[in-house]
Amino acid sequence: MLENAINLLASGATPTVEICGAKVFASEMQQEISMAAMKIIGGRAYLKDYPIERWVREGLLSLYAGGTNELQKNIIARKLHRSFKN
Repeated sequence: MLENAINLLASGATPTVEICGAKVFASEMQQEISMAAMKIIGGRAYLKDYPIERWVREGLLSLYAGGTNELQKNIIARKLHRSFKN
C-alpha cells in the first residue's frame, strides 16, 4: 500500500486514498499486534522494563495521531464517491 502511494506521488499524482488507507491499515495492525503481545505477557506488559508497554501506548496513539482513523476513512469515502460520481 505504501509503495503504491509513493510510486503515485513520484509520478505526480495525489494519492490521498492510498496514503489514508496505508495509515489506517498500519495503525490498526500496530494496535492489534501490540494488544496481542500484551495478552501473552500479561501484567508485566505494564512495566517499563518491557518494550510492549511503549508499543501499546504508541499503538493506541497511532489511531488518533495524524487524524483519527474515522477521519481517514471519511476522506477515503469522500474521494471514492467523487471519483464514481464523475
